[in-house]
Amino acid sequence: MSATKISIIALMVSLGWSNGSSGSLSPGLTKVAKAIECSQGDSMPRWKIERLEPTTSNETVLVVMFVSDTCRVKVSILEHVSAAEATASIKQFGRDQKAKAVPGLGDEAYVWGYNDAIAFRKDKFNTYISAVSFVEALASGLDQGERANLRRTEEIAFTKSLAVIMASMLTDLDQPCRSQDRVQNSRAGGRPWQKP
Repeated sequence: MSATKISIIALMVSLGWSNGSSGSLSPGLTKVAKAIECSQGDSMPRWKIERLEPTTSNETVLVVMFVSDTCRVKVSILEHVSAAEATASIKQFGRDQKAKAVPGLGDEAYVWGYNDAIAFRKDKFNTYISAVSFVEALASGLDQGERANLRRTEEIAFTKSLAVIMASMLTDLDQPCRSQDRVQNSRAGGRPWQKP
């Protein structure tokens, strides 16, 4: 992918552009949307959550942007008819992106690209997460290489953090509203997943 295409995609993600029309969500994605809304309480107070319309109107796609002072993280969740269909889709995506498999996140997961975007499957939901950071604007004392490293590090960290939170949410959508921090902190034994 050329640097121009990457820049255009990054700009579109950072601005939250979409050209879809308003539509309703499937019952499954409605539960996901409510769980995301619930998470904004005490577990993610510094994040503003914006729901975006997908590129094409579709009740099986939920697009959400998590916005902070220095970062925007786009989360796209696609609901498939079955777990088997979702599995086939995410495996094909992993092959197409030449992505690396990531153990311990959802039912299966992949990481790809310079900023380690993440795609994972949980049951019949495929989730795609990528971040764009503006933290380098706050670090004027650093040289260009140091700012680029800082930006990339923040993008990777926020992508991983939201991937873990989203996978936890998708594990039990019928749970009452609960803090995702408590869910993450209650996990036994260390980090929930590591990049290979």
